[in-house]
Amino acid sequence: MGKESHLDHLLPDGSEHEDAGSEVDLELHEIRQNSARRKAACTATGLFKPLNFLLLLTAISIASFWAGTTMHGTYGNIAPPLRDVGVKYAVKQFNGSFLGENIYRKVGSPEVDKAWDDLGVNFAPGIISYEDGLKSGLKPHFVQRAKKYGGGFMVNLEGLHHLHCLNLVRKSLWFNYDHYKELKQHAFKNDGEILRLHVSRCNLSIV
Repeated sequence: MGKESHLDHLLPDGSEHEDAGSEVDLELHEIRQNSARRKAACTATGLFKPLNFLLLLTAISIASFWAGTTMHGTYGNIAPPLRDVGVKYAVKQFNGSFLGENIYRKVGSPEVDKAWDDLGVNFAPGIISYEDGLKSGLKPHFVQRAKKYGGGFMVNLEGLHHLHCLNLVRKSLWFNYDHYKELKQHAFKNDGEILRLHVSRCNLSIV
């Protein structure tokens, strides 16, 4: 009697066992459902990532093509001043090896400065007529020369501006800085913050 009572106490009766089994089955079912949902979500995410990347790449390509055609439509047949200039091209080879130091890489000196000057780093801005400026895409509010001096837009070749910036960065290198600071010419007429801003702006222009 005591043994049976002890077993009865340890083992639930049939109805209680069925209820416990149902609860376990329900929990297992919910776990399987959650696992299936997670797998489905991971699969969907794995599919959507390449698709989103492809859509982004397509959008960038379309935008680039549109920008190119717009620029071509706006500025494709411009630069009327070129009709007065005989443009010629030539191939120039430079020794870009590490130890092959040419005149443009040497420490600042009158000879080095002349070599850079000959490239056009100190060319002054040019002037084109008001009419040619408008045809070239310039706007009426852009900087112009006073009419009493002949009028027209003040312009500069972007390539020469880049050369000017590269030259200033060269002069600002640690092994050149003291030399050009002592000369107090061009940008080095300015002190401190103005010179720093000029150099940092040039650095940005050629990046």
